[in-house]
Formats: sequence, structure tokens, C-alpha cells
Amino acid sequence: MPRAHYSVIKQLQVVFSISVILLVFSLVASFYSTQRLITNSELVNHTNEVLLESENIMSHLKDAETGQRGYLITLDPDFLQPYTGAYDKANRSYNTLKNLTIDNKVQQKNLDEAKRLYDAKFNQMQLIIDLVRRKGMAVSRDTARQNDEMIKGKKIMDNLRSVIEQIKKEENNILQSRLEKQSFYITYTPIVLAIAAIVSILITGFSYTRIKNELDTKLKEQIKREEAFEEANRRISVMEGITGRIAQGDYTSRSQDTRDDELGRIGRALNAMAESLETSFNDLERRNWLQTGSAEINNAINGERNARKLASNLINTLTHFIGVPVGTVYFMESDLSYKLISSYASSTAPEVVYIEKGLVGQAIKEKQIMLVNDLPDNYLVVESSLGQTPISSLVIMPLVYANMCIGVIELGFLRSPNELELELLKSNADDIAVA
Repeated sequence: MPRAHYSVIKQLQVVFSISVILLVFSLVASFYSTQRLITNSELVNHTNEVLLESENIMSHLKDAETGQRGYLITLDPDFLQPYTGAYDKANRSYNTLKNLTIDNKVQQKNLDEAKRLYDAKFNQMQLIIDLVRRKGMAVSRDTARQNDEMIKGKKIMDNLRSVIEQIKKEENNILQSRLEKQSFYITYTPIVLAIAAIVSILITGFSYTRIKNELDTKLKEQIKREEAFEEANRRISVMEGITGRIAQGDYTSRSQDTRDDELGRIGRALNAMAESLETSFNDLERRNWLQTGSAEINNAINGERNARKLASNLINTLTHFIGVPVGTVYFMESDLSYKLISSYASSTAPEVVYIEKGLVGQAIKEKQIMLVNDLPDNYLVVESSLGQTPISSLVIMPLVYANMCIGVIELGFLRSPNELELELLKSNADDIAVA
């Protein structure tokens, strides 16, 4: 093997090895930093949850005091509503805090003291309420005893506030430490990656210059090496373009370069990564769409007691969110008939439908959602001021409650509904029926 050729191979090996090392180092550093950021973010959320639950214990006690105070003044049991259940709520917050701080002995000790204090406070409040219930106004007029109990209760509350402040102070110290660690990784990770990239570029440039100078001595060898170099650059450029599109959110991009070499393996790995990202984000978008649809449906029906207004809200929400041009809602009028209660862009819907008659009646009988595709062009035409178009598919959804069909919704589509839209309707059918 000629010495010059051997030298070129050695330099290529060195350059490639260093580039791979730098790439691996960059990936490891990026992965480690990302994991640390995720961990610190979770810990910060953990600390914020501890602070919130600590404040909740005091809030529940204040609610209980408000209810007790109103009862003692008026002797009206309705004023005990804030008091009732406050102890259970405080216990839930305490149990949550115990689980959240199970690895912190200091906080566990503080929480045990807090429970002892709020148990004492609730026992004191219950004692006073029980006395008032037994003796009525005689106890409420006993100002001396009331003053003693108020002083005792104030001391307990002051001690409890002090313990809660200790818990919050401890968590704030932990939070500050975690934020400092998070800031460290945010600050220095880009610097490390930038240094690695610059070193990689400098090494590649320097090595390329030396290789080019040596290859100039042999024309044929130079041409072959240049062609190989240009080919590698072209493939890398293609991969860079694909990587850029993936980074911008185009997870359908794929590399066609899957040869049995290093760049080909990178191309296959890039394809595997893009496919995984596409699957993950498609699933995320699908779940987000379903959650958004469920939320809008719940917003439309929750709290509405007027049947016509509820039906109007519901059909408007369904047609707008799914994107259908026409729909109707029927509610049960009798065992055999259902009355039109609301509609969207429909002027020909019958006022009453009957069980087992027509598609709607059959769906009511079967209590199952019905999908009808490939409707004839003259089945139903949707009109606007600009034109008209036929409906091609129907979805008929019975509203079943306690094994009884209490209503039915019919939606007209200009296309066949997809699985996601049907899943949205099926998953919310019970909630709609309950409303």
C-alpha cells in the first residue's frame, strides 16, 4: 500500500473516529441534560404541590372556624355547612403531604406535629358545638368560658401556623436548591454542545485540508476521493434537510438513503426516530382532540336545566366541533314517541319520530349507535345562499340512561365520519344521557 494512501486512510479514520466521539458526546450530554431538566421540573412541581397542600390544611381549618362561629352566634345548623367535612379534607391534605414528603424526615416530623395540632383544634371546636347543642343559649351567653376557649383555640392556631410556615420554609429551601440546579443545566448545556460542534468543525476542516493536499499528487486518486467526498456531502445534506423538516414538525419525512454503511445506518436510525415521533405525536393529537371535544360537550350541557336550551347547546357544539352541517335532537315524549327538541340547519325534520319506524326508530329500539354511508343524492340536501350539496352519511346516536333510550341525536355528514369522530360520540354518549 503506498505511503500517501496509507496516510490518507489513517487521517480519515482519525477524523471519523473523532466525529463519532464528538457526536456521541453531544448526544450523551444532551440526553443527560434533558433528563436532569425533566427530573428537576418534576421535583419543582412536587415542591409546589407540597406548598399548596400545606396551605389547604390552614384553609380547611379556617372554613371550619367560620362555620362554627356562625353557628355559635345564630344557633342555626345551616351555618355548620363549612364545618362539616372540613376535618376529612384536612386529613386528605395531610395524607397527601405525608406521601409527598415520605423521604424527608424533617417534614414528616413537622407534619406529625401539624396533625396533632389540627386534631386538637377540631376536638375543641366539636366540644363547643356539642355543648351548645345540649345547653343552647345558656352556653352561648357564658362569655367567660367562650373567652377561655377562644384563647385556647387561638394558641392552637398560632402553633399550627408556625408549623405550617416551617413546612413551607423547608420546601422553599428545597425549591430554591432545585431551581439552581435547573438553571445550571439550562445555562451550560448549550455551551458544551456548541464547543463540541465547533471542535468537530475545526477538526473536520483541518483534516480535509491535509487530505486534499495529499490527494492533489495523484489525479486519479484525487478524482475518486472527491467523488466519494461529494457523495458523502450530498447524503449528509439530504439527511440535514430531513432532520430540519423533522425538527420543524414534519414527522412524515423519511430518508431514502439506507445503504449498508455508516450514513445508511444513520439514515435508518433517522427513519426509526421519525416514525416513533410521528406515532407519538399523532396519538397525542388524537387524545388532545378527544379531550377538547369532551370538554366542549361537558361545557355545553353542565348546569343547564332547561331541556330545549341544553339540546340547543349540545347540537350547536357537536355540529361546530365535528364540522357537520346538519343535526337534530329528539327527547322521549312517551314510550313509543320522541319529540324534536332542537335542530341545526334542518327545516324538514319531523316533529315526532316513533320507535321501530325509520332509521331513527330502529336505532332507538336497538340502543346502539348507527352509521349509514353512501346515501343517495336526493336523500337530504344542505342549502345555503351560495348553493346546495347532498348529505352522504348519517350517524344516529341513542341516548341511553338506566337501560332506557331517553333521546336520540342524528348528525348528517358530507363525508363518511372517521373513527376518531365516532369514538368522541360514543365516549360522551353516557354523559349526554345523564345530563
